[in-house]
Amino acid sequence: MRVKVFQQIDGERVPALIRKKNCIPVFYPNVYVSTVVRPQNLQSATLQVNLYALMHLYAWARNHQIDLEERFLAKAKFLDYQETGLLRAEVKLRHKALVELGIEIPDSTKKPRRVQSQKQKCRLAKKKSQPQYRSPKSSNTTLSYIIEYLDWLAGMAIGGGPDTSRSTEALEKNRSDMNKWLKIGICTAKNRNSGTGEIREGLSRKDDERFFKLIDPKSKDNPFSHAHAKYRNYVFMKVCRILALRKSEALGLCVDDINFSKGEIQIYRRPDNPDDPRTNEPNAKTSDRELLLGDELRHLLKKYIDEFRNEYEGCKNHNFVFVAEGTGEPLSKSAANQIFETIRCVPNLSDGLRRVSAHVLRFTWCERFYEDKLDELGESALLSAMIQQCGWVKNTKMVEKYANKAITKRSNRALLNYQDETLGTKGDTNVQQN
Repeated sequence: MRVKVFQQIDGERVPALIRKKNCIPVFYPNVYVSTVVRPQNLQSATLQVNLYALMHLYAWARNHQIDLEERFLAKAKFLDYQETGLLRAEVKLRHKALVELGIEIPDSTKKPRRVQSQKQKCRLAKKKSQPQYRSPKSSNTTLSYIIEYLDWLAGMAIGGGPDTSRSTEALEKNRSDMNKWLKIGICTAKNRNSGTGEIREGLSRKDDERFFKLIDPKSKDNPFSHAHAKYRNYVFMKVCRILALRKSEALGLCVDDINFSKGEIQIYRRPDNPDDPRTNEPNAKTSDRELLLGDELRHLLKKYIDEFRNEYEGCKNHNFVFVAEGTGEPLSKSAANQIFETIRCVPNLSDGLRRVSAHVLRFTWCERFYEDKLDELGESALLSAMIQQCGWVKNTKMVEKYANKAITKRSNRALLNYQDETLGTKGDTNVQQN
């Protein structure tokens, strides 16, 4: 199975769970998402996450030779204690690892290239080194969506299912027990190390400087070969780093969003934009906001649009700033991910640069702004500025999350100073007593 996104005439992106072999939609998961999840006015990305969770569920069921529709709708027999235990354990696996455990054969239609480039070898080595288990947060999300779907299936069985000798009360109890047993697997502990080795923090000052020297269009170490790619990627990274934008926000920038004369840029949410030809549309998760452009970034954007972007005929069909080389079509999320992956494969990088991404650049802005401007602005004004820049809601906890490294560093420095002051005072007292 796989998730495929269809774009309607009005621009709405509608994901569907389909079978790989014949591209036929899987009936009940799509009915559930269409009638239960989609009316909640959620974004297409959230619907896709729901379907990926259900794809995980059906792979697990196939591994254990369980026909969910027959069990629930034809027999009104829900998952028992042992089965819920197996599901709780195996939902923690990555989908590929789960598939390899069972009878489902992974898709082998894509044949590997005979000659692999250094970039391909790096990507393959990264995939092989990935852990089999997902983070607790990801597992919790998947299991939560699975519980909601199975509860819906159970409700279908009770409300309009087969005639059985069991009473409605007995079926409701079985349904409640199934949900209770599955919810045991949802971890409620917060801020614990997931064991995946993923550290959410920004680049150090040294790595930050090294990163932009590496991707400078004039750098001999720049991993990109063509002039357009070099300059576009440099400007794209600068926009993400200096404005603290999410990757999707940068990809969604339009030329009309930039006021070069005033030095202003508008960040908009445009869900299901009919003018966006990308099926996997980049969506801004944060609030609309107006940001200021410094002279350097204004010059970089202006030069890129006038001298590089506008040379492609494809740019005449849309208004997005960052475009694909050769075609002029809007730059896709997968292409943006590939840019960062290419950078991470450059030899002799530090551990910090080995994990660089648009999200890491956003963390870097938050940490650096907190470190450099706290004394100047004060805590209240600093938090307000960070909320405005990043598009968060008031009273958010995101500041503590994104600037955690800087906050911890400052707190540790204060604690050490306090220790030195305390020990120094005690030392003077002891000297006087002697």
